[in-house]
Amino acid sequence: MRAKTLLLLLSLCLWTSCGKQGPGPKEQAIGKLQAFKVCVANGDRAGMVPLLSLQSRNVVEALPRKGRADQPFEILDSWSRSPSEVQVKVRDPDAKAQNRVGTYVVVKEGGMWRIDLVATAGLNSQEVKLPGPSHRLVPKPMSGAKLREQVRQARRLIEASADREAAARATEGQRR
Repeated sequence: MRAKTLLLLLSLCLWTSCGKQGPGPKEQAIGKLQAFKVCVANGDRAGMVPLLSLQSRNVVEALPRKGRADQPFEILDSWSRSPSEVQVKVRDPDAKAQNRVGTYVVVKEGGMWRIDLVATAGLNSQEVKLPGPSHRLVPKPMSGAKLREQVRQARRLIEASADREAAARATEGQRR
C-alpha cells in the first residue's frame, strides 16, 4: 500500500514538473515589444520607461512625441542569442520606410525582459555616404627659405622663454 502511494506521489510530482512554466524568453520579449509598440503609437513616454533597459531610458526624450497608430511595425521573427538576449525582427510598413526590416534587441535586466534601444541602434546602424566630394588634405613641402625662417622663429621663442625664466629666478633671489 505504501509503495503504491509513494509511486502515485512521485508520478504526480513528475507530471506537474513537466508542465509548461509560462511563456519562454522569445514570447516574453515579443510581449514587451508589443507593449512598447502601443506606447509609441499613443506617445506614452511614461509607459515606455519600465519597458526599456536602464541605458535606454536616457534616450526616451529623443523619441518622437507621437507614433503612427495606423501603421505600427510588424513583428516577423525572433531568436535567442543567449539566455539573456533575444532579437526580434520587425518590418516598418510605412511607405517612406519602404518596408524596411530591422531588429530590436531585448535583454534580461534585473530579472525582467527590457528593450535595449542603444543596442538596437548599434545593430541596425548603416554607413551612409554623404553628398558632395570627399576632401583630402595633402601636406605640401616647405621651401628651404620658409623652413629656415620657421626655425629662426622657434629659436627666438625658446630664447625669450629662457630669458623670462632667468629674470623670474633673479627677482625671486632678490626677495629672499
